Amino acid sequence: MTRVAWLVWACVGLAACAGDASVTPAAGSQDVAATAEVAIPVTSDTPSVADATPATGETHGDAAGADAAASAETAGLCTPMEKTCSGLDVLICQPDGKTVTLLKTCPADQLCSGGSCACKPQCDGKQCGDDGCGGLCHGCLDIVRDDGAVDTAYGYNGDKTKPSKVLCAARFKLPKPGMTLEQFSAGWMAGLIKLEPPVPFELVWADGAAMTCKQGKETDWFYEVCETTPEKLQTIGTFTPKPNFEPITKAALGTVVIPSETLFIGALFTVTSFPWFTCPIDAQATGGGVDSFMLPLVTDDKGKTTFQASAMKDKDSNPGGFPFRIRVAIP
Repeated sequence: MTRVAWLVWACVGLAACAGDASVTPAAGSQDVAATAEVAIPVTSDTPSVADATPATGETHGDAAGADAAASAETAGLCTPMEKTCSGLDVLICQPDGKTVTLLKTCPADQLCSGGSCACKPQCDGKQCGDDGCGGLCHGCLDIVRDDGAVDTAYGYNGDKTKPSKVLCAARFKLPKPGMTLEQFSAGWMAGLIKLEPPVPFELVWADGAAMTCKQGKETDWFYEVCETTPEKLQTIGTFTPKPNFEPITKAALGTVVIPSETLFIGALFTVTSFPWFTCPIDAQATGGGVDSFMLPLVTDDKGKTTFQASAMKDKDSNPGGFPFRIRVAIP
């Protein structure tokens, strides 16, 4: 197959924008054997954990540890060998079910959760993103692969090569399956934004399983080729290009749940109604054109209609990737 693409416009787009997740055990934070130096009978008169807990980060001597270790479950009893937390202290109930001991104190840069030291999520000042503990701050993630610039645009030209529709689609790898789409934004060529009347496009997506992709062989000119059929594309809605990276938000997107960890999403243009050059390119996009596909709607000699194209990156060139951004969340 061949891909006929012409560079039409070259300009620089506008630069733009740019709940903690569950805790996980901290690396190397293994519990040590309980030391019997702090052992207090648990009675109905024993102070509560809240009363006995020292300030976070304090150093515990015998007396302070004894105060922190005083804890009762119900009616002055605790569950034998159960580990609990009091601030940064890990406490353990002794076999008699009546005394608790201070097992250890977690470092100040960790937290105590479920009776063990755990990674402390780093989410201060973050609306979304990696929490440093294998989870997501506030359960969401922004995936941005461009540098905020739009360098050029690609499309199809010529009476024989002009398809009826072109899909500018980018592939995103998600942290886990079953995430929801919260935002979509793009950098568009200035000429496309300013056209009057505005140029409409369908925002569509496909799960990874709906797209058939094949890596090129050493002798092939293409790096990877992907295809799908029109009925496998899920339409979110019809929109017009917004100013660069102004997001389409959840209210307009509705509920979109991505079944797998691979998402193809992009703008589907009807080429016959406006200039043909619609797929924006950022030459500095992370990974270049490896995950960007300009897919024309084509019909083969057997009458099968598909969206089919190689990645923007091929064996000899890598012009860049589509400046698309998404926000996904754990539902």
